[in-house]
Amino acid sequence: YGELLFDAGKFPEAVDWLTRFVDTGAELVEVEHIKRLAYALRNLGRFDRAMDVCLMLLERDPENRDAREIRVEVMDARGQLEGLEEELKHYVVLLDDGLDRRLKFSVYSRLAQLSLERDDLDGARESFEAAAALNEDDINTVAFLRDIAVREERWKDAVDFTRVEMQSAEDGDERRTHFDRLERILR
Repeated sequence: YGELLFDAGKFPEAVDWLTRFVDTGAELVEVEHIKRLAYALRNLGRFDRAMDVCLMLLERDPENRDAREIRVEVMDARGQLEGLEEELKHYVVLLDDGLDRRLKFSVYSRLAQLSLERDDLDGARESFEAAAALNEDDINTVAFLRDIAVREERWKDAVDFTRVEMQSAEDGDERRTHFDRLERILR
């Protein structure tokens, strides 16, 4: 019955039913029941309990994508940066390059941002390069890679990234901005 309530979007009622069922620990409790409970709790903003249920889910299935996804979302929403990077790393390896390309790009971009916040240029570069391999057309990733190259004084890479930015510029003003940046790099 709890699954029907979940499917109908009646999360408070679904949580009540699924909690009672999952907490029985009966042999009939499947990973899917626990996963639905975790999603319902997350949707209701009951993050502490959702995290506990995700841990229960990961005990049964250490490579459960949904549990990792919920944990990442909750930690990021709460600003729990400690542990978030590790959880993202666990999550990204579960994603398929073909089927989950956009999601994997987002995870690598978030990992790169976390590395930048810690001033870990090697980690940021590695994650942005992984993101760029998944989406070569994302000019924001190119800009981050250029900035990292400048900070690391890798001038040839900085010039190459700036040229990519110039080629993708939509108008003359934007091209001029990139050209001016290129002149500063070459000095």
